[in-house]
Order: sequence, then C-alpha cells, then structure tokens
Amino acid sequence: MSKICAHRGMLNIKPENTISSFKEALKYDIDGIELDVHLTKDEKIVVFHDFDLKRMCNNDAYIKNLTYEELKEIKVNGIEPIPQLFEVLELIKNKNIILNIELKASSEIYSGIEEKVLNLINDYNIKDKIIISSFDHRALKIVKDIDKEIKVGALYQGFFDNIVKYAVDNKFDAIHPHFLNIDKKIVKEAKENNIKINCYTINNMLAYNYIKHLDVDMIITNIADKILKRGNK
Repeated sequence: MSKICAHRGMLNIKPENTISSFKEALKYDIDGIELDVHLTKDEKIVVFHDFDLKRMCNNDAYIKNLTYEELKEIKVNGIEPIPQLFEVLELIKNKNIILNIELKASSEIYSGIEEKVLNLINDYNIKDKIIISSFDHRALKIVKDIDKEIKVGALYQGFFDNIVKYAVDNKFDAIHPHFLNIDKKIVKEAKENNIKINCYTINNMLAYNYIKHLDVDMIITNIADKILKRGNK
C-alpha cells in the first residue's frame, strides 16, 4: 500500500502550510506531511509555498526581501502567521510520520539554505523522519555533499528520460514525479534499484483510484482526509 502524505498539511480544511493545517493533518492516521521552505532577509527558515505573498496574503512583497519580524505581521488569509520551520519540527518531533521538506530554490537565490535546513534537522535529531525534495536538483546535490545520509527526492514534471538511472547516478534516494508521468516500467525499474517513488499531487478520488494501482511508495495529496476516511489506504 502506498503511504499517504498531506500536501502542505490538510490544505482543503485549513490554510496551506500553516500550523493549523499541520495540526489538522495530525488528527488523521497520516504517514507524512509535505511543506515548502524559503529564507527571509535575515535568514530565518519559513514555511510557505510561493516566493511572493500575493496569492495567500494579498501582499506583493517577496519573502527574501523581508525580515521575519516584518513577515510575521503579514497573515495567511488575513488570519494566521507564516510559521518558521522549527515550529513544525517541534510539532512533529515525537510523531511517527515522514516530513517532506521541499526547498523552493538552492543557494543561487537563498544563500546556504541547504546547510541551514540540515543544521535545524540535526538540532532536533530527526534525520530519520525527513526527506528533502526540490525541483532544483542542484540543491539536492548540495544536501548530499553535506550529509550523504539524509534522504532526498528529485521533483520533476514531464517524462524524464532514464529518470531512475539519473537518480542512482546522483545518489538520490527517491524520485518525485507528477502522478501522470510514471508508468509500470518506471515503477519496476525504481524498485529494482531501491529508488522510492513519491508522486504528486492527487487532487481528487479519480486520480487516487488511478495511482493506487501503480504501487508507488508515497502519494502526496490535497485530499488526504478523504482518502483516509474512506479506508482506501
């Protein structure tokens, strides 16, 4: 059975990537939680999806241009503050779940974000609970250069030629494809090479009923509550 990972927390119930969204996810028999991280101007690691605040906070500012003191005054949906990563680690440190931390960009934009995230993970001694993912595969290589034991997963969209070989060659632990960009051949090859497949993003039961038959390792989904309530896990 595929593990179920709540995308940005339980975002169909609470605002995405907020403490209330993560707490809501933990009310269920969840296997994992996915979130996204950026660096503020004063290098605090914050949990948010977009580079700017327009969609969720009705503000045109970019996270990288604000200090955390400035950022915390801006509320998600006008209600809830943007959390720092350590707040989420505090929340899940004693829970039996996987935390998928997506780096939104490598050091090209956020200087040293890889090392800063790893240092925080080590502060909490929860390396075994963590997988770090990114569309920026340079960031994953930096993570592995710093700590070869930390698990990383390469996010991608579209069909990627020889994706399993690519993952093996780069010492990645997992691939994170869009759910329409995998097939039985890729699944078989991944299992033969001990590469995990964690696919995104399942938004409805039709998509879930399709992907569950491919026997991927983890399904990152916006409807974790519906999947778990129906006992389809």
